[in-house]
Amino acid sequence: MRALRQGALYAIFLVAASLLLVEAVLRGYFALQVGPSVLLYGTRYGGAKEYYEAGTSRPLTVSQQRNLSLLATHKQLRDSAWVARNRQSGYEKYHPNQGRVDFDPETGERFRVAINGHGFRGADFDPAKEPGVVRIVTLGASSTFGYFNRDDQTYPSVLQDLLDERCGDRRRYEVLNLGIPHLTSRQILALYRSEVVPLHPDIVTLYAGRNDSLGTSPRPREGNWLRAVTSSLAPYVLSLAFLDKQLDLRGLRFSRPDFEARAKATTAEFIANLSQINEEAALQGATVIVATQQASSQLLERAQMRGVTYDEEVAMVQKRIDDGAVDLSKLEITLLGHAELMRALRAWARSSQVPLVDVIAALDQHRDVLLSWVHLNPEGNRRVADAYSREILARTCPQWASPDVAQCRASGCLREASREASQASISRASSAASSGRSPERSKRSASSRDRS
Repeated sequence: MRALRQGALYAIFLVAASLLLVEAVLRGYFALQVGPSVLLYGTRYGGAKEYYEAGTSRPLTVSQQRNLSLLATHKQLRDSAWVARNRQSGYEKYHPNQGRVDFDPETGERFRVAINGHGFRGADFDPAKEPGVVRIVTLGASSTFGYFNRDDQTYPSVLQDLLDERCGDRRRYEVLNLGIPHLTSRQILALYRSEVVPLHPDIVTLYAGRNDSLGTSPRPREGNWLRAVTSSLAPYVLSLAFLDKQLDLRGLRFSRPDFEARAKATTAEFIANLSQINEEAALQGATVIVATQQASSQLLERAQMRGVTYDEEVAMVQKRIDDGAVDLSKLEITLLGHAELMRALRAWARSSQVPLVDVIAALDQHRDVLLSWVHLNPEGNRRVADAYSREILARTCPQWASPDVAQCRASGCLREASREASQASISRASSAASSGRSPERSKRSASSRDRS
């Protein structure tokens, strides 16, 4: 009996030692790849629980594997912009002046992002709005924050440049980026009430939906004890995080009744939250401008995306379901949910007379600007900013709203000039990034005040 007990203990020791060795090797490998913080994965110094949220269920191409690996490991770094960690009532933001880093998924290069004294991206600002300034607050999640983008490449930053260039000295604008990664519309509503109302904006933009669409995904862990164990321990044990991801590779089965029930509930909540923001903004005299959001299921490689429209990709996913595919990814199923949200958004905006910018249409022939399932490269952000700037200028800039200019815009005579102006802002941002200079939005704001 004693020998049996000793044998059992020895077997347990061997298994534990083997698991520890695997864990140590895995941490060491990624520490060499992206930095020593991975060694502290699962602690408050090195771990983030969002590790396994970004995968697909189908075998990935080489480029997709590389990008996903970079994203997944980058999330573990203590200073990653992917995680805000400053919990508020109903939402999160960054700590004031918190040092954060992001990375370029095409090169793997890491770079710093600016977090201001209010816990948001960009230069510091005075909560008290200056007289004569049109204050614009941009709401959303990581695609508004500008994940994968340097400070001067985010759509709010480019929007500031375009408004200044296109309206000139006739109007002063201030664009504030209050986008925070991972926020859903419910959390954006909470952030609006706490952070935006005191800022007294004139215009509030909203570019969101992909995070809400995750609510339409099936729950593969339900009723599966192995998934329950790996999922609960994955945020703390790197090897189990990889095992949990591999279990996801088995694919998801699509259930039409389950999807429709989830989509109905998710859509209702999304529209209700947007309605609340719109109603509360109206009480302050602010205008809410919503936008459709471009997104992908990553069914196609990025090089294949150009010329394939959003609706066409949704149809591809639907055809796979109709053909009985059993290896569906979470991103495929939730793209169908996202399409339901966008249809509801268009209908709500039309019935509520809320201005809507059609970003899906603006990017539809250029969907290779998508770096992931929703994040955009600098060119994609330029197009979003261009579409938003036209709607804002028509409402706020005397020159832009004049009959002569309106007729010229309708005939397309300003299209080339607008393209050159917006491209110039991207070129300046790229030059600043390549030379190692950080953006100096505060100086630009000062020069804008001097102009007036």
